[in-house]
Amino acid sequence: MEGGLVKGGERIWICRRVHEVCGKSRHRAAQAEPLHPRRSVAEGAAHGPSSAAAGLFHRQDDKLLQPKAHSDFLIYTPYVCKDIESYVKAELWCRCVSEALQEYAYDAQIAGMDYSISLGPTFVRLALDGYSDKLGVLLGAVTDKMKSFTEVPDDVYSIVADAYSDEIQNVAFHSKPYSQCSMRFTELSSKGGVFPSYKRYETFKGLKRESLSGVAGEIFHSGGCHVEGLVIGNMTAEDASKLAAQLVDGLGLKTPLTELPVRAEAKLPEGKTVWQLEGTDAEEPNHAVFLRMQMEDSIETDMHLKLLNKIIGAKFFDVLRTQQQLGYIVSMSSAPTTHFQYLNAVIQTEFPPDYVRGRINAFFDEHLKNVAENLSSEEFETCRGGLLSDLKMQPKSLGEEAGRYLGQITTRAYDFGRRQRAIDYVEGAASVSSMKKFITDLESAPRMYSQVKKTHPKEDKPLPEGATVPEDPTGLRTWTTHRETVQSFGESAEWLHIDKSVGAAAAAAARHNISPVSRA
Repeated sequence: MEGGLVKGGERIWICRRVHEVCGKSRHRAAQAEPLHPRRSVAEGAAHGPSSAAAGLFHRQDDKLLQPKAHSDFLIYTPYVCKDIESYVKAELWCRCVSEALQEYAYDAQIAGMDYSISLGPTFVRLALDGYSDKLGVLLGAVTDKMKSFTEVPDDVYSIVADAYSDEIQNVAFHSKPYSQCSMRFTELSSKGGVFPSYKRYETFKGLKRESLSGVAGEIFHSGGCHVEGLVIGNMTAEDASKLAAQLVDGLGLKTPLTELPVRAEAKLPEGKTVWQLEGTDAEEPNHAVFLRMQMEDSIETDMHLKLLNKIIGAKFFDVLRTQQQLGYIVSMSSAPTTHFQYLNAVIQTEFPPDYVRGRINAFFDEHLKNVAENLSSEEFETCRGGLLSDLKMQPKSLGEEAGRYLGQITTRAYDFGRRQRAIDYVEGAASVSSMKKFITDLESAPRMYSQVKKTHPKEDKPLPEGATVPEDPTGLRTWTTHRETVQSFGESAEWLHIDKSVGAAAAAAARHNISPVSRA
């Protein structure tokens, strides 16, 4: 079976007969490969040390043994986060390029190839998937379109603008209350390329097709670019380096950045804070309460939060959803960011939000105390085994494996060995006593309650018989405005910056002992 990809008017046939290419895949995979991606130094040979492609990581597949590869390239550019108008223009331009590339989409899919162009907070992301021996053909077709797309045709813009307008309005004004909590928290606690949907919609209304003229040049040439990438699968280090060089040449990236655009995360204020906001959808009958407990990132904190979720996460759902019936959306989880680890608890509800906040607090008061005082070795070992099973689960595709690594690149930590060190910690150091000590630290962590109150006139559900809304404790901090709170908090908060050095990848490779890959 064969499929074709059209480039420059010529149909280039791509072999789909797996038996013809699996031999090459197995031959390459027979070589001893590292467990994690290694930084490639070969890309510098073509462009010198000042090349825009300054951070390429590669791992040759030795498990799936398929004739395929996956690549992700992050093209950092100051234009996309300069201001909200630049961001929206870049967002629309990426979508217009994707729409214009639809002429290739069917042939690419038939040929077992795939691609996507999207916008991150400070970068344009280009992802490619498919048969490794034709990945360069696909990259060439995509970069040709990106480089030449200086003017957006009327029909393309009309399709994209209609879809974008509907999508951004729905996100801004019709998101579920728990999603509104998340969006407001991101707006509050993140800096650098973070523009909320309601502001993007306001900006979009002032744009037209002609507004996108020359945006490609602004993105790739106005202030320089810095490219970091990941290539995994049936490709050698030299293959990966050639792919990166092809990207740089194809987009005409001439000027490297001296530093990356600023990105940062805020430390929450000490103690407990309630941020009360009105919902944005007048037809929505629910409130939402979203609690976040913030702790500084470490493997120990990460693993203890995951263990805690194994211990009491199901109980959170059972007590507050099944027994107390506070709402249909009831969830407890842990979540990492670049600098922090969060314990999250969310409930979407028809009960008054202050009452639900009290129920969440009562749950954690009881169950954290129970863990600290009564956690048994048997329960701990069961939860430890479940967590280890999750951590040791092998990726089932190149895309899934790439997803594990890409987070380390986008956060600019490049700590590809963290998962194994987490396994080592859970197996060797985590214990009932360490869990009990962790509970003490968690109880003193800053807490942020984001509360979205509905504007729908429907009456709240009556409280259960004998129940009351608890009084707020002394010292509780309460915020009741939106934009004013975001501005004032941003001016006073302590911000932890994400590494913006262009040499961060090389420094991390040395720090984590990620040996460079030489030419094959």
